[in-house]
Amino acid sequence: CTTAAAGGCIQSPRYPANYGNNENCNIAVLSAGTLQVTAFFTEYRFDFFYVGRTRYDGTRGPNGVAVTTSTTLRFTTDGSVTVSG
Repeated sequence: CTTAAAGGCIQSPRYPANYGNNENCNIAVLSAGTLQVTAFFTEYRFDFFYVGRTRYDGTRGPNGVAVTTSTTLRFTTDGSVTVSG
């Protein structure tokens, strides 16, 4: 996963091109805030973005979800179909 220090933007690997198979990224939250999702697309039911224990997939991203420095963010993919993330 790629993060930009300014603004805290998170992108899947290779975005906007398709991410790879068997990806596993953990992202540290550096300050509390609310997630603002501008684009979200994963393989439904197989590739996931987790905010804590809640998982998101398909086109249902975590827009408006509050996070703190103790929130775990994680992106995982399986070994087949890939999309833009």
